[in-house]
Amino acid sequence: MRIGTDTSLAELLDHHDAVFLGVGLGYSAPLGLPGEELAGVHDALAFIEVLKATPRREMSLVGERVAVIGAGNTAVDAAIQSARLGADKVYLLFRRGRHDMRAYEHEVAKALRDGVELLPQVVPVAISGTGSVQAVTCRRTELGEPGPDGRPPVTALEGTEFELEVTRFLRATGQAPHADLFAGAPGLEMEGTRVVVDERFRTGNERIWAGGDCVNGGKEVVNAVEHGKQAARDIDRMLRASTEGS
Repeated sequence: MRIGTDTSLAELLDHHDAVFLGVGLGYSAPLGLPGEELAGVHDALAFIEVLKATPRREMSLVGERVAVIGAGNTAVDAAIQSARLGADKVYLLFRRGRHDMRAYEHEVAKALRDGVELLPQVVPVAISGTGSVQAVTCRRTELGEPGPDGRPPVTALEGTEFELEVTRFLRATGQAPHADLFAGAPGLEMEGTRVVVDERFRTGNERIWAGGDCVNGGKEVVNAVEHGKQAARDIDRMLRASTEGS
């Protein structure tokens, strides 16, 4: 069933004693670049989805040149998989410095071993081609002093444009949250786009628990699994107490 189409969160609460929200994140939002509608531009997660569902012998990027934009684990995974599918060249573009990458260091090292070329302090500004991707135009960036979050602000520098010849462009610049799902939910407190929970993963509504990306902003599957376990224990305690008291 699809929440918001087949039923609503409020309706679930009408028919259930407890609800656990284990909502992940969506695809990366478009970057708004000229040429982003061209064939060969893909969301990196969608690319990985297809890869996981397709036998390797049926996929090949031989003869292709790939640019991946992003600095997290999804971006690095997309770059590694592109290289292993035989791409002639794989670039990993990210706007900050090498040490600012969010991806695990061992994953970055794996990408380098597979021949991925890292291009730090670079942002794409346009994608070009006739019908499909043929090139991406980039600018160099300048980093300011780190802010309160420890990450430096980024300024794209005019006059530093250069072009990379590519046939495929993969976006991995952060997944969009499903914040609209929680709109109007009674008692649910939000901190930005994240659901606020206590140490038992219970939300402001005593009948709703939450975990995973909607709570931590986007981490690993193992984090979501652990949140689910902790919430399930608390839900079980609540249900047993209400049964014993009735």
